[in-house]
Amino acid sequence: MATESVDDARTDPPVPTWFQESRHVEKIIGVAEEIEERDTWRRYSKERMKTVSVALVLCLNIGVDPPDVQKPNPCARQECWIDPHGMNPQKAIAKIASALQKNYERWQPRARYKNANDPTVEDVRRLCQSMRRNAKEERVLFHYNGHGVPRPTENGEIWVFNKNFTQYIPLSIFDLQSWMSHPSVYVWDCSSAGLIVRSFNRFADDHEKEWVKQLDEHMETRPPPLPVIQAEMKLEEKAKAFGFRKKPNFKECIQLAACSEDELLPMDPDLPADLFTSCLTTPIQISILWYIVKNDLKDRFPLSIVEKIPGQLTDRRTLLGELNWIFTAITDTIAWNALPKELFQKLFRLDLLLASLFRSFLLAERIMRANQCHVVSRPALPSVFDHPLWDAWDYTLDLCLSQMYESTFPTNKLWALGKEIYFTRSSMRYNILIDLNNETTSDEIADYTHNWFFIDQLQAFEVWLKYGVEQRQPPQQLPVVLQVLLSQVHRVKALELLARFLDLGSWAVGHALSVGIFPYVLKLLQSATKELRPWLAFIWAKILAVEPSCQVDLIKDKDRGYMYFIQILNDPHTNPRQKIVPAYVTAALIENNYKPAQELLTENRYVTLCIELLSDTALGQCRLLRLWLLIGLGRLWADHDDARWQAIRLVAYERVLEFLDDSVPEVRAAAVYSLGCLVRNRSENNEHATTIDHEVCDKLSAKCTFDGSVLVRAELVVAMQWFIIDFENRFANLTIDLDEKIEKFANECGAKKFSVAEHGFDHALLAISEEHGHERMSGHSTLPRHKPPTTEAIPTAPRRSNSMNLDPVAENSPWSGHESPSKDFSTGLFLPKKRLSREDAFKLRSIRQMRLLESKTFKEQSERIWLSLLRLSLDPIKRIAEMAQVLVEHVEQLAASKHRKLSSAHVNRPSITRNSEEKIKEVPDSNAPVTFTIGSPVLSSSTSLRPPTPNGHIRKLSENLILPERPRTSSRNKLDSAAMPVFHQSAIFTPKRNMYTPTIKSLSKLEDSAFTEEPVPALVSTEFVPWCAKRFTEPILDMIQGHAGDGLSDRLAVKSMPSDWAYHKDEGLLQTAKREIHLLTTMTAQCDTQQLFVRSDREATSLVWSQLRPHLYSCDGRMIVIWRWEAQKALCVRRFSSADGNPFVDDIVCDMHVLNEMTHELLMTGSDNGMIRVWDPCYSIHSHEFEAEPCMITAAYLLKDVTRTIAEKPESTVYSWNQQSGRILASGNVRLCRIWDVHAEQTVQDVHIGAKSCITTRICSDDSCSELLALGLNDGSVNLYDPRIPGKSQRVMSLRELQRKIVGLSFISSASGTQSDTGLRLVAGSEDGEIRVWEPRMFQEPVVQLNACEELRGKEMIMPKMEVQPFGQLIGCATVLPAVRIYDISGKQLTDIHYSEAFMSGAKVGWPTAMRFHQLRVSVAVATRERFISAYGMSNT
Repeated sequence: MATESVDDARTDPPVPTWFQESRHVEKIIGVAEEIEERDTWRRYSKERMKTVSVALVLCLNIGVDPPDVQKPNPCARQECWIDPHGMNPQKAIAKIASALQKNYERWQPRARYKNANDPTVEDVRRLCQSMRRNAKEERVLFHYNGHGVPRPTENGEIWVFNKNFTQYIPLSIFDLQSWMSHPSVYVWDCSSAGLIVRSFNRFADDHEKEWVKQLDEHMETRPPPLPVIQAEMKLEEKAKAFGFRKKPNFKECIQLAACSEDELLPMDPDLPADLFTSCLTTPIQISILWYIVKNDLKDRFPLSIVEKIPGQLTDRRTLLGELNWIFTAITDTIAWNALPKELFQKLFRLDLLLASLFRSFLLAERIMRANQCHVVSRPALPSVFDHPLWDAWDYTLDLCLSQMYESTFPTNKLWALGKEIYFTRSSMRYNILIDLNNETTSDEIADYTHNWFFIDQLQAFEVWLKYGVEQRQPPQQLPVVLQVLLSQVHRVKALELLARFLDLGSWAVGHALSVGIFPYVLKLLQSATKELRPWLAFIWAKILAVEPSCQVDLIKDKDRGYMYFIQILNDPHTNPRQKIVPAYVTAALIENNYKPAQELLTENRYVTLCIELLSDTALGQCRLLRLWLLIGLGRLWADHDDARWQAIRLVAYERVLEFLDDSVPEVRAAAVYSLGCLVRNRSENNEHATTIDHEVCDKLSAKCTFDGSVLVRAELVVAMQWFIIDFENRFANLTIDLDEKIEKFANECGAKKFSVAEHGFDHALLAISEEHGHERMSGHSTLPRHKPPTTEAIPTAPRRSNSMNLDPVAENSPWSGHESPSKDFSTGLFLPKKRLSREDAFKLRSIRQMRLLESKTFKEQSERIWLSLLRLSLDPIKRIAEMAQVLVEHVEQLAASKHRKLSSAHVNRPSITRNSEEKIKEVPDSNAPVTFTIGSPVLSSSTSLRPPTPNGHIRKLSENLILPERPRTSSRNKLDSAAMPVFHQSAIFTPKRNMYTPTIKSLSKLEDSAFTEEPVPALVSTEFVPWCAKRFTEPILDMIQGHAGDGLSDRLAVKSMPSDWAYHKDEGLLQTAKREIHLLTTMTAQCDTQQLFVRSDREATSLVWSQLRPHLYSCDGRMIVIWRWEAQKALCVRRFSSADGNPFVDDIVCDMHVLNEMTHELLMTGSDNGMIRVWDPCYSIHSHEFEAEPCMITAAYLLKDVTRTIAEKPESTVYSWNQQSGRILASGNVRLCRIWDVHAEQTVQDVHIGAKSCITTRICSDDSCSELLALGLNDGSVNLYDPRIPGKSQRVMSLRELQRKIVGLSFISSASGTQSDTGLRLVAGSEDGEIRVWEPRMFQEPVVQLNACEELRGKEMIMPKMEVQPFGQLIGCATVLPAVRIYDISGKQLTDIHYSEAFMSGAKVGWPTAMRFHQLRVSVAVATRERFISAYGMSNT
């Protein structure tokens, strides 16, 4: 719903807004948004690879400088923080190699490490081949330190030694690639290292060319048999087919180089010689050292402080651990913000060692660049040396150094030279004085002050959530928040902020998954901290809503992550709102019938848990909790035998059935979905299971066929399909039987005058045989009036023989040439010789079957379910009708197929054995009187040969036919029940009736031999459940926590603020209306200025004004027209069909009401058969212009399940709308007044009228605080009711002043009027012009009485229409004078409007068919039988 920010100065309260909830304004579809980042993390997580082997090749030749490098003196000498000067060269290089291995082991302790110190070419070859052999398909790291050898050559060679260390021996990169193979990582720490990278790529191309050449030779020389090769196959596919080795992919190898091609390594004596290696392996130490050197702090902080950083790298509670933690957060954040997301996943999320190297490589770029070296990498990374977060790292280092210095070298120490002389200094040149302070131990640093870095970043993230969300770009602190999850101190806050970020939408979830949230939140499920529960569960709900495949990780996890959510649901101390999320998560775990999850939840008594929660009154107040518990039960039952039988044993379905009466349409739809999944189950059937299926479907059809919500009816069709499919043979037989009855009575009535009394059948059967397509049928939609007769042609057609020959008319049916039931069976029975459209033919067939079934006093369960499906096939919502028609036509096709088989079998079987004839004679004749049996009939061999139809009648078409039992070919391998015994369905529920013996299988779902667990494809489906799940991809956190109203169970949530335009427009209208009312009541002006005069295509049956816009709605029963009356010439601005193009309904609109006048204006139409429709004209909320074409929001039958009394018209309905309460009153030729709540879309109360033969002609309710209802009857009486009174009778008063039919009725309260008098008044007018005004709270005597037809005394005194405008307390009477007379509430006549004067001269003036006052202004619109529509108001002058 569109909303607008309103002026802060306005203090007017929000107004009720109806039919603008999600189910009305959204398409019922699941998440269609493509999440950009969603697939990246999942795709690369499947490619996860470890670096399992590390080769360390050190060419140092300690003591001998390479010939091509002139080193200064002093020069950098440290290797791995070890100064080899003065040490034995062999021992020094061994110590350096050991230190380097330990540094690497910090990142990957489980890897296999080998080193080669000053090696030969053969040493390197053996080392590399050994590493690759052990690593297999995993990654191998090759670390090369070439500080003691010449720079690499242009030919692509690096240098090693000979055995005697007398020569430098070149080692080709090409050979090294062959030995290392791939995947591999290379670290080049030597001068001109970029040259190696360039040569490496060149040799990678050479390897590929060599491989292609070898592959061609192999393919040419391989002996037969040769594999099949296609031209479009790639080289890799051909190699695989020939069993050739994989194509080398050295370009995918990762390389890190210390400098570019023409650069030398730094030689600063304050820095290590292997500065690049130190950056990669010891980033914390080198960062502190570089910070001291860069800022020239050597006087304050000795360089040796680097070696004294206390703590452990893996312990975040220590200084070193916290520094490493912050460094990881900063470098992750820099990489995530700077790198493409796929590259970030590949380098920073798949391999622990690789991620650590690349984090440190970002630091190396910064430090090496400051020393005139430019690091090189493949794949290349964007430059990030100047990223703003490096400033935060420098600030962190500064705080760290300050703490280390204060703890190691305390300032302001107290010293004593003698007994009385004291002084303080921060440092002393000579160590001759006495230190009076206790010596600081190394453990005291453990009590250091923790860094505020993460707290600052969390605050920055929180600020972004408040002010930066409009950009739909994640904040740069997101990776930092991920690292904070590792802290127990800040974990709850971090989870809360992360949950709020994910609540922004699917895009936020995608970014969080790409940054690496998943393993963190998966691990946190092991935490027992209750404070984490709401946030962690919510995060998982958001993840599963966007990425349902994560259900696998929760189920397969050895730590049983799914139990985390079961425990929350089981906790009685958890707030009911907090259980919404775990209820959704558990339902998401079993999405798509995920078997492992279904089994685990069944084992953990999930069914019992759900039923207990649903039975808890306190928990039941939470709409979303009920919704997801029901959906979870349905998903658990679907195609899972154990859960289904558990539900049956616990009678869980009975508890679910109770929610078919829930006040929330979504919950009712979820209950229908759940029960549909129970019936859908494909388990092997038995008597108990079949009984449950029948009971559930019967109750579903009884409760939900006429449910007011489109969601519920759509889910009902989907749920019923499984029962229809499982018992399709029985429904096919039922259809055949119904069709034969209809044809039989049509033929008999055509041959002679048929006496209903003689044959003992209901009147409805005779009506079916004699009715025409244009006749109105009570309780059902029929063909349009212009349709030709349909059944008169049937008696003249040749009567079918026992072989069921088709009527010739079928050959000309609209379905000729298609596989359809009408081609073979149905059309020949039902259609007239004049062709009908497919829709009309279907509607005619359905109506006739419905009439026949409704005429039966007792209906079996199958008949009731089939009747419900037929009604749904004619639903006012076209989508629902089409879904139900798919099921009906599925059964009709099966019936046609059965008929063809029976007919062909009869033709191919000319004779029958005498034994068979005798057996057939034993079968009673179908015309014999009905007999009732108690107990079980004896199942003899003769009865098994003659199958009666499901309703107990023997089909004549098979009287002389015996068919052997044989299976029917179908998608589900069921048996053809045409050749099997079929009995009364009611026999299932008869005591002691054993219907499930091995010889009787027609009532079972599946035969034992044919049982298969393969799911049956759905004929129809909806996206209701995915649409419900989509709610979790939208902001929902505030609602779950109770900060915002629940949009469907909290009535405050259906109120909204009018737009500024509507607010100011209403203010202007009120001022104008008050001025007009004053002028009229003081007789200063007349209401006779014509504002609109048009002639419509048909006579209008109803009119209504738009309150804010200069538009008038008119309807002729079918077409709705919107007229703009302010223009000089009336304009038709919109025209649309009230049925929304649905050919399966044929109702007449008799009333219209405008809803939500101040917010989102809607139009409600009411039809004579009790159907309402709600239309959205699609007005802009800022003007009277349209934004789109009108669309229908919903449609529902209000009185379809109520018996109609005999009246002039078969169906007549009157309506009243109350905008404040959101309730519709409906009555007519029924014995009750129905109060229908549009918020719940269901009946909330039926008020019994108490008059047996009277018909309600007018109805109204009080718009103020009063709960009174008033009904005007056709005998002139006016009854007042108070629905709050308990008991059957709520009538509080009956007013009998009037003698004729009530044509106008309305309450007028002081709240709506402009007069000074107070109190509630009731105005009623009868057809003879008599008008009475009562104050029902005082006396039953009227306070005002008058006759609007006083001038017609002695003539025909008729007042067809009377309307009341409560705002101006005006009474308008349309008489056959013809004129409209307007009175005030005291009975004073204010004006006469002679609308005949405006008509063309000579035009005959007729009966007024509709009249309506404007809601505020003194304007009245009148429509007449001559199709004229005119509107009158006050002059603008």
